[in-house]
Amino acid sequence: MYDYVRINSIKLEQDLEVEEYYSLDSGLRIILNKTKSPKIYGFFTLLTEAENDEGLPHTLEHLIFLGSHKYPYKGLLDFLAYKCLSEGTNAWTAIDHTCYTIETFGIEGFCNILPIYLDFILNPTLENNMFLSEVHHIFENGTHNGVVYSEMKSIENNCENIVERTVITNLYPSKKGGYRYETGGTLEGLRQTNNNRVREYFKKFYKLNNFAIIIFGNFKNDVILDIIHKFEEYHLELNPSQKKQKIDINNYYNDQNMNDLIKEENDNICLNKEGKKKYIYDIKKCKELFLKDIQSNNRPWRRPENIEKREGSLIIKKYYPCNNLNNGQVTIAWRGCPWEDVQTKLAISLLGNYLTDLTTSPVSKRLLEDKETYCSSLDFSLEDLKENYFSIDIYDVSYKYKCHKIANAMNDHNVGTNMDTQKGITNINQNDHQNDDEKYNQHEVNNNNDDDHHHHNDDYCKNNIKNIPCNNTQDNKNVLKPSNEKCNINVNPSNTRNDNIKMNVVADITRNCLNEVYEKPLNMDRLKNIIKRSYLQHLRDLETSPHYLLNEILIKYFIYGSNICDLEKCLNLKKIYIQLLNEDEKYWKDILKRYILQNDYVEVRCYPSVKKAKKIESFEKKLIEMEQQKYGMEKLNKMVENIKKIKENIEKKPPKGSIDIVESAKPRNVYIEGITVFRNFKSLMNEPNKTDEQIFANVKATITKDDNQYNQNNDNYSNNSSTQNFRLLKKLTDDLKRIIFPIQLSNIYSNFVCIHVLINSKNIDKCLKPYLPLLSYLMFETDIVVNNKNIKCENFIEEMIRNTINYDCNFGLGENAKNFKAGSLGNIICIQIVGLLENYEKLFDLLFLSIFKMNLTLHRLEIILKSAYQNLLQKKNKPKTLVINLEYALRYMKNSNSGLVSIGQQELILKLIENKNNLLDVYNKLNLLKDELFNLKNIALILVTRVNLLNILTKAPKHNNIK
Repeated sequence: MYDYVRINSIKLEQDLEVEEYYSLDSGLRIILNKTKSPKIYGFFTLLTEAENDEGLPHTLEHLIFLGSHKYPYKGLLDFLAYKCLSEGTNAWTAIDHTCYTIETFGIEGFCNILPIYLDFILNPTLENNMFLSEVHHIFENGTHNGVVYSEMKSIENNCENIVERTVITNLYPSKKGGYRYETGGTLEGLRQTNNNRVREYFKKFYKLNNFAIIIFGNFKNDVILDIIHKFEEYHLELNPSQKKQKIDINNYYNDQNMNDLIKEENDNICLNKEGKKKYIYDIKKCKELFLKDIQSNNRPWRRPENIEKREGSLIIKKYYPCNNLNNGQVTIAWRGCPWEDVQTKLAISLLGNYLTDLTTSPVSKRLLEDKETYCSSLDFSLEDLKENYFSIDIYDVSYKYKCHKIANAMNDHNVGTNMDTQKGITNINQNDHQNDDEKYNQHEVNNNNDDDHHHHNDDYCKNNIKNIPCNNTQDNKNVLKPSNEKCNINVNPSNTRNDNIKMNVVADITRNCLNEVYEKPLNMDRLKNIIKRSYLQHLRDLETSPHYLLNEILIKYFIYGSNICDLEKCLNLKKIYIQLLNEDEKYWKDILKRYILQNDYVEVRCYPSVKKAKKIESFEKKLIEMEQQKYGMEKLNKMVENIKKIKENIEKKPPKGSIDIVESAKPRNVYIEGITVFRNFKSLMNEPNKTDEQIFANVKATITKDDNQYNQNNDNYSNNSSTQNFRLLKKLTDDLKRIIFPIQLSNIYSNFVCIHVLINSKNIDKCLKPYLPLLSYLMFETDIVVNNKNIKCENFIEEMIRNTINYDCNFGLGENAKNFKAGSLGNIICIQIVGLLENYEKLFDLLFLSIFKMNLTLHRLEIILKSAYQNLLQKKNKPKTLVINLEYALRYMKNSNSGLVSIGQQELILKLIENKNNLLDVYNKLNLLKDELFNLKNIALILVTRVNLLNILTKAPKHNNIK
């Protein structure tokens, strides 16, 4: 039996249950979540806090998979995972934790792989050779290499990463805090670190009292807990220092009063056996020990330095390397509330959605709908830390173009608000010609030396090339001494300061817009719709993917929770949503005032810079030259040979016997709940010589059901299910026959309905096909016509918000034109809408209007396509996007949807809008395209919901005369 105390047991919507256990022996925490999924999901989470920029948390994430105490073979873990009906293992390193993941079909495979995976995580080999191969080494001609090093090199100087790191280091300024450091490591930090540093970090953070095992699925708790307990005993034998001091927390009872006590306590205490004596844990004492453990100041993220604040607001200019001077990014960020203040945290997020989420939101409308088109998109996000921060990120802001009416904009929109004036803004240029990143300190007229020093540490490198290790398996030997060589890589794209460019005014316009929102009445109906919609999305996520939704909440509770009741507070959001629905306008304006308008902020403007790109290239060449001078080519070649031998040894396949340490999981043991499907069609491939009309005139609705062994072994279940299905079929048959296009009803137990309209674009005119991506951008973003009256886009979007949970237009399944990708079945345009089942008729009407009644206007077309073009120009600079574009060019024909959605093909069309004379031609072709595409002959419909509650098929035939 296991010695685990149940600390929490919480029931949620959708019949979900969360139980938390605590190990008295080690402090290990186990959180088990019962779901109906045939998959079992494991999230094995450690608290990790970066103490410098050497990237030790991320480095460990990579090294963990290279071998363990029992199984010292790279690749073995994934081999075994495949045998357990898994696609393999994965992991991520976040700012405050590291999580290792696996998902298997069925409990059998999960139980087989669980103890092996835990051994890899908590008892890795961490060999020197593996560090050199995986993390960092010097390779051919003196280049710096390694999996981790190359990964960080690919992101260190991209625009988003520069902005994020600048925001965090300035919002959390203490050098003793963990948030300011790069968990993945800077390139300089990775060149400095070594395997001894990794081992020290591992000993400090990879301990059972710093570890949570979070599991979702359909399983029995005792089975999982027994497996974990056996591993825990084995691990404590290897690591006795992690065993907690034994404290007597037992109350002993005789056989007579045992059952009475168990009944009285309602199973809220843990039972165990010790010889002939029976005892019951004193749950009160156990919870006191649990609280003492999670409130310990030795626990990561407990130090007050982590949440120290900077006084005053800042405007910081940064530069990212770029081969053109198109677009940059502007971000405004604020510090928020403590983690445990769940209501305020949710209120800030909902208010952010109100301000920015849609094109009709105040800030979005100002920046996206204006003729200036300040950006391609913007986003509101909240990072859930011990004390969170949130930001408005404004993407693809034009660097080349000035605001045409900047003087009027300054007057009309009061750029530089009264509130800022009262604070006494002073712009301080810290450009000393050695470092041209600029920082403006608002509230403080004089430079602060500490800020100045801190600012220089934010740069791409510290200008000193330090401690570059050679490829030697012995740590701390043959290390280069610090060099005095400096490399300035922060260069302004222009020496001329221009306050009229959009990059320099967009944040002021945003802040002014926020002030206007505060001064005017809030649209409380819209805000309440957003609250309701958010809660419905929460319920749908609990229904469709509870493991992703709850895992994020549970991990943050594990990191920052300091009371037992914190878990219930952060999981039971229904009460908070109801409370927020009842709050008046004053409450929301107070949130806006306190956390945004009167709160200090950090504004980061990240400009494109050709000179910086050249400087980085020059720096890399100089770094290689230094290695060549230091070691000489002969020694470098020997180092390369050493690395090649190390890689050959590591890449050797595991011994055959090691593959047999687990049995293969049996697919027949996986329980998959059956789905009943109703259709008015058979496969068209079976009727090659018949027309669509002939097929649909003769075919009857069919049922597809699951015949798994569980149903076969349960005659009552099978009979009842079949009876219900045939009754439903009888009810639906006439309606299905009346619908002249293919329709499928997938019957699942749900409170929601998802409507998918699949449109086949295979036969569209070749001249019109290149405009398909543009048409997808316009879906749900145009005016519509109802009863010969034009309904403005913003009014239609408000109606969509009121009645839907989400809606989208995809190329194929799961991808869209904005990402320049097509999913599987790329010739299919998939338009979907999701909402409450009770709103089905309204949803169908909205979808019908969006497709068949869209009313394009030149004004709307210009605004949306300008934003799309700015987004394309920025994405064009990203290597990953270019690689995908090359892949699509090689794999797909140019006139296929997958080819047309690629960034190169889209650019050919979008750049037409640079000349306004082309706009009318684009407008006419889009109208021709929508008339040809949105024809019932091209359409199939899929409904996913509780079909037995649908009395709705009479809705579809009303529209069967559409051409």
